[in-house]
Amino acid sequence: MLAPKELIPLVARWFAVAEPYENGPDNLNNDTIYLEMKSQLRKMLPNIKKKLFILDSFPRAKSKEIGRIAEEMKKGRKTMTEINKALYDPKQFEFGRHRHAELVKNECGSKCELIDYVEAFWNKTMNQFQYFDSNGFSYFTTGAHLSAHGLEYVRPIYTETRL
Repeated sequence: MLAPKELIPLVARWFAVAEPYENGPDNLNNDTIYLEMKSQLRKMLPNIKKKLFILDSFPRAKSKEIGRIAEEMKKGRKTMTEINKALYDPKQFEFGRHRHAELVKNECGSKCELIDYVEAFWNKTMNQFQYFDSNGFSYFTTGAHLSAHGLEYVRPIYTETRL
């Protein structure tokens, strides 16, 4: 299902905005990354008729480890939890989430909506992010993009979303 032309989804480099703060989380008006986000948003907002969707930051998977998932599962020496731990790359994703939240709250309100993958990839049983299914199929490519399997996995977020 394609989105109507009035709805413009924005899918950006969700990890690019997760760099450390220049002057702490309470000084975003002096933060180069936040100021650039704000500048880009202000250029887009006049062209948004209904809603701008922004993909929120979430933890990246270590690309070198993604190619080893099936091999590790086949060997059977590591549990899914151990394999997931090897994939987890926490690199400051919370910084990006904070910047996105402030941007939506302060700059665009109801015209913007964050799309959040954290809940989709959080495994409550293992109490950690899960980057592959029980068969060893990865949700991500080695280039840190969603795989076809991953796109199918997050499809409900978009089909149930506010379109």
